Amino acid sequence: MPAAPPPLDEAARYSALMGYHLRQNVLRDAPADALVRKAVRHFRTPQSAIALVGRSTVYFIAAEGVDFHTLPRDLSFCGYAIHSHRPLVVPDTTLDPRFADNPLVIGPPFVRFYAGAPLVDQDGYSLGTFCIVDTEPRSLTPEEVGELVRLSKLAMRRIDFLATVAELLRYPDAGMLV
Repeated sequence: MPAAPPPLDEAARYSALMGYHLRQNVLRDAPADALVRKAVRHFRTPQSAIALVGRSTVYFIAAEGVDFHTLPRDLSFCGYAIHSHRPLVVPDTTLDPRFADNPLVIGPPFVRFYAGAPLVDQDGYSLGTFCIVDTEPRSLTPEEVGELVRLSKLAMRRIDFLATVAELLRYPDAGMLV
């Protein structure tokens, strides 16, 4: 399985991600978990996650139906999804040469469908994805793609909030008016 090449702006993208100070501070977030639970119900998929794409690892800050907190980036679908600001929809992973021999496709959890909308920060960097996964091939309507994008924007707002809280905890006087 070919791993996704890094985006052309990878150094700046990774620097922007590290500026959020979330990778080590927040591995799971309850309000973000509520968003992925909503996605599972809305899209009727067994899995959904909010994933941040690090240099070599993908970190899940929220997940439903996913039994792990991290994933090697070279196995992730998210590594491909961060190359664009548009959602990546893979109706049948077994028919896509990028994913057909991925261990997550040919073995447990037997991913057959993936859709991920990038988490785009205010500077335009794709930090990760809001994704849904199914064990059956399927497609999304334009309205469903729109809903996935809406959820990714809500997740990005939550990430911005968590970054603000992390900043205030690191510098308690930062929020005070002088």
